[in-house]
Amino acid sequence: MAKLIVYIFLIMIMTPFPVFSGSREFANDDRAAPPNAMPEFSQTTLLTNDIYSETLEFPAKIVSVLWEGREILGSNTASLERLRRSWPDLRLIHFISPAYFSRAEEQNIAVAKKIKALVLPDEKICLLVHPWESILKNANVDAIKNETFWGYHLDNKRCLNDCGQEVPFNSYDLKDREKIIGSSLAVFKKYMDSAPSCFMAGAWLSGKDLWPILRKLGIKHDFSYVDISLLKEKLFKFPLWNYLIKAWGKEQTFSPKKFLVLTEFGALNIWPMSAATVSYNSPEKIGSLYQKFKNSTASKETNSDKREIFHVGFYMDTLGRYENEVNKILLQVK
Repeated sequence: MAKLIVYIFLIMIMTPFPVFSGSREFANDDRAAPPNAMPEFSQTTLLTNDIYSETLEFPAKIVSVLWEGREILGSNTASLERLRRSWPDLRLIHFISPAYFSRAEEQNIAVAKKIKALVLPDEKICLLVHPWESILKNANVDAIKNETFWGYHLDNKRCLNDCGQEVPFNSYDLKDREKIIGSSLAVFKKYMDSAPSCFMAGAWLSGKDLWPILRKLGIKHDFSYVDISLLKEKLFKFPLWNYLIKAWGKEQTFSPKKFLVLTEFGALNIWPMSAATVSYNSPEKIGSLYQKFKNSTASKETNSDKREIFHVGFYMDTLGRYENEVNKILLQVK
């Protein structure tokens, strides 16, 4: 009985968390967000012509951009700026690697300034973790240089600058993953002014074993849960496919519903990436997934912990190459 009371209490205190707010206000509040405040997540919608309702009448739609830690190229930032002009009401979630802030101090400050200039004040910034060697060094963790999730082995020829992004994050033990994430949060607090409460593991390699660690470190939202069936066509020949099955189980076990897990350190929201990323699926495929989501009765569920979520992402590193595809997708999900 005591356990049941605690569980009910935890559910009652969970508040909605906003992702997009075209009006630049809290989605569940009439008050404007205070200066420099980072909006929390909630079941709001992609564009301002989709009016948010406290009864959660409209579907929850997420578009995210993944910054994996490579050099920020002008061709990709120009593409992002064009998207902003074409879709002025679009609000993104930015999953950003701490590798950007693991270089010389002057470089860290300069790249942080560049990233801040590309993120709108009311957009959410989240942590994206790949085990780059520069990140491991900050965390005092020894790098694993075994087979990567693409099937080749790292060697000195491949590590002239920084490497390790392609090593599966869940190949590190839990203690090392805790140190990597904890160190990354500290880096974010230093260079991006605050430690994010949302997280995605590189290549989606999170999983149940990591959830208590995330909550222990102050993370409230994990976006790593992905429909791996959408990745199979391009990944099943690579070791990454088996790592994904290990993390999330067989393809048919995926559910597009957001759910809540209770850990010894508190409740953690699990947000499904139901449409994966642009580089793995055509605009037509993603458009069909959106229509299926839109027509689903579960997408209109009034209980926010049972609603379906539509989430599609694109990579900052390849935005210049996929800009047309992103535009086609946004046209379908507006």
